[in-house]
Amino acid sequence: MVVLFSQNTEITEIMNVAVAEKGQGHGIGKLLVQHAVSEAQPQNSDRNR
Repeated sequence: MVVLFSQNTEITEIMNVAVAEKGQGHGIGKLLVQHAVSEAQPQNSDRNR
Protein backbone atom coordinates (compact mmCIF):
# COMPACT_ATOMS: atom_id res chain seq x y z
CA MET A 1 0.00 0.00 0.00
CA VAL A 2 1.26 3.48 -0.85
CA VAL A 3 -0.31 6.63 0.56
CA LEU A 4 0.15 9.82 -1.48
CA PHE A 5 -0.61 13.26 -0.10
CA SER A 6 -0.94 16.11 -2.57
CA GLN A 7 0.35 19.27 -0.87
CA ASN A 8 -0.44 21.49 -3.86
CA THR A 9 -0.38 21.32 -7.66
CA GLU A 10 3.42 21.03 -7.70
CA ILE A 11 4.21 18.74 -4.75
CA THR A 12 2.96 15.25 -3.90
CA GLU A 13 4.46 13.50 -0.89
CA ILE A 14 4.70 9.76 -0.31
CA MET A 15 3.45 9.37 3.24
CA ASN A 16 3.64 5.63 3.76
CA VAL A 17 4.76 2.47 1.99
CA ALA A 18 3.71 -0.87 3.45
CA VAL A 19 4.36 -4.40 2.21
CA ALA A 20 3.06 -7.48 4.02
CA GLU A 21 5.81 -9.22 5.98
CA LYS A 22 5.82 -12.32 3.78
CA GLY A 23 6.25 -10.12 0.67
CA GLN A 24 9.18 -8.11 2.00
CA GLY A 25 12.62 -8.50 0.44
CA HIS A 26 11.29 -9.10 -3.06
CA GLY A 27 11.38 -5.53 -4.42
CA ILE A 28 7.64 -4.97 -4.03
CA GLY A 29 8.12 -1.76 -2.03
CA LYS A 30 10.46 -0.40 -4.69
CA LEU A 31 7.89 -1.19 -7.39
CA LEU A 32 5.15 0.52 -5.36
CA VAL A 33 7.25 3.68 -4.99
CA GLN A 34 8.21 3.70 -8.69
CA HIS A 35 4.56 3.32 -9.69
CA ALA A 36 3.46 6.06 -7.27
CA VAL A 37 6.08 8.44 -8.69
CA SER A 38 5.01 7.72 -12.26
CA GLU A 39 1.35 8.28 -11.35
CA ALA A 40 2.10 11.54 -9.56
CA GLN A 41 4.06 13.03 -12.47
CA PRO A 42 2.20 15.47 -14.71
CA GLN A 43 0.50 13.77 -17.64
CA ASN A 44 1.51 16.57 -20.06
CA SER A 45 5.08 15.72 -21.14
CA ASP A 46 5.61 19.28 -22.48
CA ARG A 47 5.46 20.55 -18.90
CA ASN A 48 8.56 18.50 -18.01
CA ARG A 49 10.77 20.23 -20.60
